[in-house]
Amino acid sequence: MNLPPLAKKMLAEFLGVMIFLTAITAVVVTPGAAPMHTFALAAALVCAILVAAPYSGAHLNPAVSLFFLARRELSVNDFFGYVVAQLAGAVAGTAIGSLLRDKSILLPTLETNTGMTGPSALAIFLGEAVATGGLLVIIGQLSIKKQGHLIPWAVGLWVASAALWTVTGAQANPAVTFGRMFAQYGLSVQNASVVGFAEIVGVLVATLLIFVFSDTKKVVAKKAPAATTSAAKKKPVTK
Repeated sequence: MNLPPLAKKMLAEFLGVMIFLTAITAVVVTPGAAPMHTFALAAALVCAILVAAPYSGAHLNPAVSLFFLARRELSVNDFFGYVVAQLAGAVAGTAIGSLLRDKSILLPTLETNTGMTGPSALAIFLGEAVATGGLLVIIGQLSIKKQGHLIPWAVGLWVASAALWTVTGAQANPAVTFGRMFAQYGLSVQNASVVGFAEIVGVLVATLLIFVFSDTKKVVAKKAPAATTSAAKKKPVTK
């Protein structure tokens, strides 16, 4: 079946996010989840990236898509297509994960519907900002260094580790935040808004850091000899 290029990319993003949210929801709605479940989620994320990468680049995350849009490596049309597919995949994955555990699918509520009632808004904000920013710095640096084959494994390791030292479990993904509003033991609209804002801040900080640490001098130095040689060729020889 010959799908338009953007439709094929959107389908890949949809399926990848759906796989990840299915795993997340099936764990989250199970009270007393073991710490090893964190690594199971990281493994599911790695698999989802490997599946979607050949078709869409496997962003699987509106924050990642926003990052590449800011770097002008993703068109505006593709960005909105990716985000729509990611959010739809998040809801579908939440539904499947809930059904796997025989739990109800809920509509988003303003009231807190989560065990995450203890942490302060500051702890939630800082955890998500650091988790999201770190994730994007890793992806950005590996992309710049032409080491994209390492991204799935690096992302999985970062998510697994950050999940252990953040109060939110290091969602670092607005699609995950959106999907979790539909799950039992999920996020309320208030908590989701704090998490979503922190993730956007993480995108901005990561973009700034990568810009600051980008080695532009080498690029200029490599181009300079060529320009000098060209100018020397055009200069008339004096007798």
